[in-house]
Amino acid sequence: MKNNKKLKRDYILFIILIILSLFLFLFSGNLSVHQKRNQANIYYADKPNPIVTIDFENEDVIINEYQFNDNKYPIVDLDSRTITLLGDFILDGFRQEVIISFNWENKSVKIVEESSRYNVCSKLGESKGFPLICLPNRISIFFSNRERDFYI
Repeated sequence: MKNNKKLKRDYILFIILIILSLFLFLFSGNLSVHQKRNQANIYYADKPNPIVTIDFENEDVIINEYQFNDNKYPIVDLDSRTITLLGDFILDGFRQEVIISFNWENKSVKIVEESSRYNVCSKLGESKGFPLICLPNRISIFFSNRERDFYI
């Protein structure tokens, strides 16, 4: 009987610890996701620098470099608020395009169209701060602030 009470107490303590851990994880995650984000950086493959930067404060899209030597991709359409990149997923012998939309008012981005086996990337939804990573096409989007964390 004594072991039964101790086991029950251990289970209750374990459940409380799990609930507290989840609460802290979700609370701290929400704080970091909802911080003010000034820009979104779009990366292709293993390039260390973003190929496109979306500046939400100035409502501007900056092409930092082109994906390939032909200077065709990325394609920026400010009227429809889309950026078209060439992904790595190959279908019928051709690399497929990835279309990313952005919203100035919400300071958000979304992968709206892409081709991959299960269209996983376009199912990621709209992001206002969490990274979007499209592995089949090797495209990733990370949010950042332009403000410096410290000055020297």
